[in-house]
Amino acid sequence: MKALKISALLLLFALVLTFAYQNLEKVDVTFISWSITVPFSLTILLSFIIGVLTGSLALCFVGKKKKKDKVEQLENKSDKTDNLS
Repeated sequence: MKALKISALLLLFALVLTFAYQNLEKVDVTFISWSITVPFSLTILLSFIIGVLTGSLALCFVGKKKKKDKVEQLENKSDKTDNLS
């Protein structure tokens, strides 16, 4: 199983390197008043990383809300059982 994981990682790494090698042309990236010229593959990589970080942050907030809702449900259940006594 470990060999399969290593093979999959090596294949993924090879695909990323191939993508980067085939997209070396320079592109201008502008944000507000900043402008920089970088390889296209770096632009795609940075966009991916920003997306992963944004998604992770969103999942953290959703996870906290779910946990809070679960605590409230448990409190409501205990209140109902206290009222029945």
